[in-house]
Amino acid sequence: MKKILFSILVLFTLIASVRAQSADVFFHDAAKYYCANDFKKAKAAIREGLWKNPNDEKLKALLKKIVKKEQENQKKEQQKKEQEQKDKKKQEQQQKEQQQKEQQQKQQQQQKEQQDKKQQQQQEQQKKEQQKQEQQKKAEQAAGAKKEDKKKGTQGVTANKYKKEEADRLLMALRAREQKTKNNLDKRKKLSTSRQSDKDW
Repeated sequence: MKKILFSILVLFTLIASVRAQSADVFFHDAAKYYCANDFKKAKAAIREGLWKNPNDEKLKALLKKIVKKEQENQKKEQQKKEQEQKDKKKQEQQQKEQQQKEQQQKQQQQQKEQQDKKQQQQQEQQKKEQQKQEQQKKAEQAAGAKKEDKKKGTQGVTANKYKKEEADRLLMALRAREQKTKNNLDKRKKLSTSRQSDKDW
C-alpha cells in the first residue's frame, strides 16, 4: 500500500513537472513571437499552453501584455490613419487653393491682356482719327489756298483788263489830239498858202 501511494505521488510529481516544463516551452515560444511582433502566433502558443496549463500565471500575464500591446498598436494604427487622412485632406485643400490661385492669376493675366489690347486698339483708333483730322485740315488748307489763289488771279485779270481799257482810251485820246493838231496845222498851212497866193496876185 505504501508502495502504491508512493508511486502515485511520484506520478503526480512527474506530471506536474512535465506540465511546468510544457508551460515554460509555450511561454518561451510565445515570448519569441511577441518579440518578433507576431502576436497572432504568440497568442496561439499561449492558448495552447493555457489549454494544457490553465492556471499558469506567466502565460496569463503574457497574454494580457499581448492584448494590451495589440490595443496600443490598433490605437496607433487608427491615429496613423486619421493623421494620414488629415494630411491627405490638407494636401487636397492646398492643391485646391493652389489651383484656385493659379486660376485667379490666369484670369487676372487674361484681363490684363484684354485691357492692354483694348487700350492699344483705342490708341490706334485715336491715332487714326488724329491722322484723319490732320489730313482733313491739310486738305481744307490746300482748298482754301487754291481758292485764294484763284480769287487773286481773278482780281489780277480784272485789274489788267481795267488797265488795258484805260490805256486804250489814253491812246485814242492822244491820237485824237494828234489828229486835231495835224488838222490845225494843215488848216494853217492852207491858210498861209492862200494868203501868199493873194499877195502874188
